Amino acid sequence: MQNKQETSVKFLISLGATVNAVNDLGMTCLHEAVIAENLRICKDLCVKGADRNAKNQKNETPLDLAKLRLKHLKNFKSFESVLSKQLFSRCPFYKLPYMPVERNKVHEIIFLILFVFIWVNNVFVIEPVLDVYYFMVSTTLCMVKLAITYGMMCFKEPGYVEQDAELDWLEVMKKVPSKYLCLECKVVRPPRSVHCSVCNKCVDRYEAHSFWTNSCVGR
Repeated sequence: MQNKQETSVKFLISLGATVNAVNDLGMTCLHEAVIAENLRICKDLCVKGADRNAKNQKNETPLDLAKLRLKHLKNFKSFESVLSKQLFSRCPFYKLPYMPVERNKVHEIIFLILFVFIWVNNVFVIEPVLDVYYFMVSTTLCMVKLAITYGMMCFKEPGYVEQDAELDWLEVMKKVPSKYLCLECKVVRPPRSVHCSVCNKCVDRYEAHSFWTNSCVGR
């Protein structure tokens, strides 16, 4: 039942449906996901931009509804964490927040500034004190190697799963289980692939989305 709910929600979103649509009772999709006790749909909707502060006709937010209906569940704390206001940072170090996040170049610029600062500090501050010429040479070689690696990470694709134009997507949906499909990219997902909510593409052998390189770590 949950897989069918997840498939229908993702399919409607892939067709351009708004995540904040309201029914006759003032319920949004997020309210309905709480009633269905489906944490995964709650996460997906929040990542897509669902309004956590939307209220139904009884003046209840999704979090209020969860506190009334879901306190008996073992994973209630998880619901509470997802539906609460997110402590948002443009550069999360642990994991992505459950809210829309866009790619930007700010973190790359910050990294390059720190990179140049450390190299200049090593060459012009530390090396004169040590008075060891090979320290400057080894430091410069290491920094060049790191710069090349960083550049490759920034400009190479992580291994996006490409859509096959020859596939009849409606036929694929009938024959392939939904857990093997990405309804947003319209691709059959290989093992260990994940749809990145920041890049908005499926990445093969996905590890994480790195804000320092402004791309995913993948295949």
